[in-house]
Amino acid sequence: MKMLFDERLSGRGFGSDVISVSSLKKLIETKGYLMPVDLQNYEVAQVEYLLDRIANNASGQSTEHAAARISRNQTTEPQLAAMCAGMESEASKSFRNHIISAPHFLDGASAADQWRAIFRDAFGAGELLSLDCISFLPVAKPAPAAEVKAEVETKQGLTKGAVIGAFNGLNFDRDQWARALANVPKWLIDCRLSQGSPGRKVSATWNPVLIAVALYGKKIPIRKLDAVFISLKDWADEWREVSATFRD
Repeated sequence: MKMLFDERLSGRGFGSDVISVSSLKKLIETKGYLMPVDLQNYEVAQVEYLLDRIANNASGQSTEHAAARISRNQTTEPQLAAMCAGMESEASKSFRNHIISAPHFLDGASAADQWRAIFRDAFGAGELLSLDCISFLPVAKPAPAAEVKAEVETKQGLTKGAVIGAFNGLNFDRDQWARALANVPKWLIDCRLSQGSPGRKVSATWNPVLIAVALYGKKIPIRKLDAVFISLKDWADEWREVSATFRD
């Protein structure tokens, strides 16, 4: 698989994550943007590599890759200067409209800064998937557990003992799971359905789908998480639905 990548850029905001060039082209076509760099013959590209190329192209101020810049008219409404000389193209009009609707764009923002915000918004909206640079599988962030919580059908959750039995060996052993479910780390908080009452010996209950999503974010292989739901048949459909985005 032909990839654009520079390890020296991995210390920047998007790290070593890469994206599918075809998905980027689809986003650009859908939004009416202009392709910021030439990606012909490449299948995947590091986000930070793209941003670095955009910055370099913009500094040259070529007609084809002119830097999109922000100015303000007399009504103080942000407006994107025409990306090419002469009449503004339909694509740049669409890009300008996107900029106008995005309050985080500021006067004088560089083309690379604008595209960084576009990538961030596209990842947040699920329009682009961030991929691991080695496996090319989607990179799950800790946030999805909270995001999918409202999507999963409400049902009685698993007790502490059931969670330990189901997820033993995944990230934690039995003793470590017992401690984590008693002194809950931040990444597990959104997976808890009810607090429980130790004094009354009532166990907290947990959503195994959300636990699995959180574990996927910790690089637990999808096949191992799938195996959990062979025994948790009541939750299998929800897991299949929620995890579908990890398998694209």
